[in-house]
Amino acid sequence: MPEPEPEPKPDPALVKKQRQAKAAQERELARKRIDEKRRQKLIAQKAETARMRAAAANAAARQRTVSKPSGISQPKPKYPPAARRAGQQGTVTLSFTIGSSGTVISARIAESSGYTLLDNAALSAIRSWRFKPARNALGEAISYSYTLPVPFRLR
Repeated sequence: MPEPEPEPKPDPALVKKQRQAKAAQERELARKRIDEKRRQKLIAQKAETARMRAAAANAAARQRTVSKPSGISQPKPKYPPAARRAGQQGTVTLSFTIGSSGTVISARIAESSGYTLLDNAALSAIRSWRFKPARNALGEAISYSYTLPVPFRLR
């Protein structure tokens, strides 16, 4: 039987070239992975920036009043008979807040008429007023504050 021929030894230059090609291929894959991670991170950053801008725009729209409240029921204050008999007259300046439901949620005297009876009559009347509420840029009902003079004049 003939003896098998020994396997030829690979050419060292060829082996070196193959190793270099494989190393270059691995470096290219690593670079692509890094590039992909950077791209994904950039996409995530852009998405977060867009979310933050949208949230800021939404918050600004919530703050911006588009329509003011309009009166539905605003009965005039009743002139207190005792104040009428005493000849008291003057103007009460009220500060009040209309809630998102259209009712007066808080009221206070910003400037007194000088007469407690007139001041209390104005406060009492304004607390019963009803409004169509103010709206923001998103169409949501919002609170709105007013300052209003309420005159009491004898005729």
